[in-house]
Amino acid sequence: MSDHETMRDLLALSAAGLLDCGQERDVRRHAMECPACAAQLEEFGSLALDLAALPAPLPPPHLVGKTAMLLANEADRRQGARMACAAAAFGLISVIVTGQVLRLITGETAVLVWVAWALTTSLFGAASAILLKVARRSGDRSAV
Repeated sequence: MSDHETMRDLLALSAAGLLDCGQERDVRRHAMECPACAAQLEEFGSLALDLAALPAPLPPPHLVGKTAMLLANEADRRQGARMACAAAAFGLISVIVTGQVLRLITGETAVLVWVAWALTTSLFGAASAILLKVARRSGDRSAV
């Protein structure tokens, strides 16, 4: 593709203001040297101004409401994920600290019992969280 053809392909983008500074400079320089491209650029420019003057249609109200609901659900999901990570970190730190305190106070046997109990309750908690997530996800699909 020649330089002229490349510049011709960029004329509409230039008129719409979508080129970076270097490309815009190249198109303007080419338009100063090529009367056909200069006329085309002027035509695209006036067309872009006419299009910008048209009123933008308003989206349907149900679409606005649905989009707002989807955005709120996504924000809730992200906040829930952050809270779950914080709770998991807190739980892990609690298990480690409690295990170390028990080891210092009572010895190794109490630590093994503590770790077994903590792992068991953690597994039940994780299973509950997974079941709740599955139930919530199936409920979300029926709402949308």
